[in-house]
Amino acid sequence: MKSDSLSFVRENTVETEPGAREGDFRAFFELSGVGNVLVDFATGRFLTVNEAFCRLTGYSAAELAQMSAADLTLPEDVAQDADGWRNSLARGEPHFTIEKRYRRKDGTVIWVEATSTLIRDGHDTPVHVAGVIIDASARHHTLEEIGGARRALGEANAELAEISKKFSTLIEASPVAIIGLDAEQRVEIWNPEAEVLFGLRETEVRGKRLLDLPMHWDSPEALETLLRSPEEARANVAVQPSSERRLELEIWSAPYRGLTSAPRGHVLLLLDETEKNFLEHALLEAGEREQRRIGQELHDHLAQQLLGAAFGAQALFKELERAGSPSASRAGDLARLINTSVLDARNMARGINPIEVDSAGLMSALQELAERSHSGALIELRCDPPVLVHSPATSLHVFRIAQEAVNDALHHSHASRILIRLAENAGLATLQVSDNGTDISDEDDEANIGVGIMKYRAQAIRGELSIQQTSDGGTNVTCTFANPA
Repeated sequence: MKSDSLSFVRENTVETEPGAREGDFRAFFELSGVGNVLVDFATGRFLTVNEAFCRLTGYSAAELAQMSAADLTLPEDVAQDADGWRNSLARGEPHFTIEKRYRRKDGTVIWVEATSTLIRDGHDTPVHVAGVIIDASARHHTLEEIGGARRALGEANAELAEISKKFSTLIEASPVAIIGLDAEQRVEIWNPEAEVLFGLRETEVRGKRLLDLPMHWDSPEALETLLRSPEEARANVAVQPSSERRLELEIWSAPYRGLTSAPRGHVLLLLDETEKNFLEHALLEAGEREQRRIGQELHDHLAQQLLGAAFGAQALFKELERAGSPSASRAGDLARLINTSVLDARNMARGINPIEVDSAGLMSALQELAERSHSGALIELRCDPPVLVHSPATSLHVFRIAQEAVNDALHHSHASRILIRLAENAGLATLQVSDNGTDISDEDDEANIGVGIMKYRAQAIRGELSIQQTSDGGTNVTCTFANPA
C-alpha cells in the first residue's frame, strides 16, 4: 500500500534522492495545515490520516482506521462521492472536488471541501484515493448568509414594488393634482389631474423645471419659498396657464428624502380654489351690498323719521311746558329718548357701511370704531404717521377684520383695554388689534366663526392673518397686506 502511494507521489514529483522524496512527502502529509487522508479505493476505509484531519473530525487516528469516508459523511451527501467519481472518470480526469457535510465525533455537523485524487498501480488499476479535506463551514455559512440576504432583499424589493404600484395607482386616480419635483425642481410626477388643471400633458413637462413651464405665476417668489422649505408648508398662489383663464390654487408642499437626510425633492398637492373663491367673494360682495343698503336705509329713512319725531316731541315739550302741563316732563323724556335713538341709528348705519371712498377713509372708520365701541372698555387707535389705503375694497376688508377683532375682544374675551394700530413700511401695511382679555375657548362657536371670517377677508386681499396669545393672557390679531401707492 505504501509503495503504491509513494509511486503516485514519485510520478508527480521533481527527481531527487529516493529517501529524500519519501521523507519530504511524509513531512508534507503529516505537517500540512489541512486534512490529508489516504483511502482504500475498494472499501473507502481510511488507511492513513494526518493530525489536521483528526482535529477536523474529532476522532483519533486509531478510531479513523476503523472507519470509512461514508461513516463520516451525512447519508444524504454520500451519493455525491459516487457521482463525482463517475463523472470524473467519464471525462478522463483523475480527480474532482465536492462540498459535503461531515458529522464530527461530538455530533456537530460541519461543511468540508474534499478534493479526491485517484491513485493507480502499475497495471493501471485504481487502488487508493488521496484526499485533501478543508474545513468549509465558515465559507458555507457566509454563502448561506449571502443567500439569505439576497432572498430577503428580493422579498423587500418585491414588497417595495407592490407598495410603489399601490402609490402609483393612488397618484393616477387622485382627484387632486399631484406633482413630484426633484431637488432641482424638475418634474418627475405629473398625474392626470395635473394635466387637466394646467392643460399640459405629462410628456410635455417631464424633466423641466416647474417655474420654466409655459404659465405665468402671480407670485413666483412665494412658490420658490414653498419649494425650498425643509418642512411641510402651504401657500395660496395664483397662476395663469393660458390666456383664457386664471387659477387660484392652494398648494401643499412636503419634502421627501432618500436614504440620507438630504431632501431629494418635493411633492405638491394642488387644489383648485378658483370657483370656491369666486363664489365666496360673490357671497361676501352680496352681503356687503345688503349691508350698505340696510345702512343707507337706516341713515336716509329711519334716522330721518326718528329725527322728525324728535323735533315733534321737542315742540310738544315746549308747548306743554308753556301751558304748565304736568305732562311736559314726560314729553321732554320722550324727546330725549328719540334723540338718543337718532344717534343710535346713525351709529348703526355708520358701522354697517363705514368706509368713505377717499384714501383716509380707513383711518376715519377705525377712529369711529374706537369711539363708539363702549361696553366699559378703553379703546385707542394709534396711526402715526397716517396710513392712506387707496383701495376701497381693501379698506373695507381691513375695517371688517378690526371690527370683528374688537367685537371678539369685547364680547368673548371680556377685555377692558383694546389697542388698534395701523402702520406701514415699504409698501406693506399692518393692522394689529391687541387686547388684555382672556383666551377664547375652542368651543365658542360664534368666536370661531368670527376667526374664520377674518382669515377669509385676509385671503381676499392676499394678506396674512395671525392670532397669537400674549404673555399676560391677551390676544394679538395681526393682518399684514400690500398697500401700493
